[in-house]
Amino acid sequence: MFLRRRGRVLLLLVFSVLTSAATAGAECAWVLWQHSTSGSSTRVVTEPVDGHQTRQACGDAIKAALTTAEASRSETMLVTVDRASNSVVTLVKTKTGNVEPLISYSLLCIPDTVDPRGPKGK
Repeated sequence: MFLRRRGRVLLLLVFSVLTSAATAGAECAWVLWQHSTSGSSTRVVTEPVDGHQTRQACGDAIKAALTTAEASRSETMLVTVDRASNSVVTLVKTKTGNVEPLISYSLLCIPDTVDPRGPKGK
């Protein structure tokens, strides 16, 4: 009888440790969010882009995305990157020589427990 109880206690202890480790890991997750507008619209769309285990990894993903945006400049596309605000503005040159907004967006790392879109309604 004592061995059965000891086995149950051990099983409960292992389960508790695994549960607390999973919870601790979940508390450390960071989500990369993008706030964007398309064309000349004033409507802002906020959506998650990617998830990361650490804040540092999420920040590194922002740096990589901004570097990629800078590299996408061309004769017909103008790209302005503001690293201080983690934002990108992309303009396109039309055939008539005009410059029109294509997309603008900013990137932000937030803990996975926070949704920048606000609470969901019922």
